Amino acid sequence: LLVWSHGYMAGRNSTDSAPQAWVGHFTRAGYDLYRFDREWIADWASDATALADAVARAKAMGYRRIILAGQSAGAWVSLAALQRGAAADGVISVAAAHHGVVEKMRDPTRARSEWQHMLEGIKRGPRLVVVNFADDAYDVGGRMDDARSIFARTGIAADIIDAPEGFKGHNAADSSFARKFGACIAAFIETGKKQPPC
Repeated sequence: LLVWSHGYMAGRNSTDSAPQAWVGHFTRAGYDLYRFDREWIADWASDATALADAVARAKAMGYRRIILAGQSAGAWVSLAALQRGAAADGVISVAAAHHGVVEKMRDPTRARSEWQHMLEGIKRGPRLVVVNFADDAYDVGGRMDDARSIFARTGIAADIIDAPEGFKGHNAADSSFARKFGACIAAFIETGKKQPPC
């Protein structure tokens, strides 16, 4: 099972948005696809707890492997669910964000410290893919260095795709990104082996 968690667009019901194209690598491999819909921005901590509970229910239904994946706020809540003990086998986080655009943040250090705290709280060993793009208005900077350092210390198996050439901005994971990176993302989640260009 792959559980997709969408991001948000101000003033729009984001439950209408489609999962990113690279998700097709998993559905073609036989994964069912569920969506974790949150109509409007609410309390991300309770969303993460609800997602962790949903993973437990899916395991009880008989799903052997469960992957959490999302973009922006959906990526954040997927990682936070893992921090809260979700029994997922992997997480794919694309342009994780929760604090809004950097230029409107009252305290950008809070966004980074909450990111660090979340990653440090991931104790079990699922495989993680963390994607971040250059020129992302939601990125306070330094988070991929944090991820490398924290995962090295905690022993989490992770593939970090940091500022891939030719892809810029918060919504850069388009169909071109899927064509270039979809297969190697799926390969890492399934086998733990990094393949080019990942």
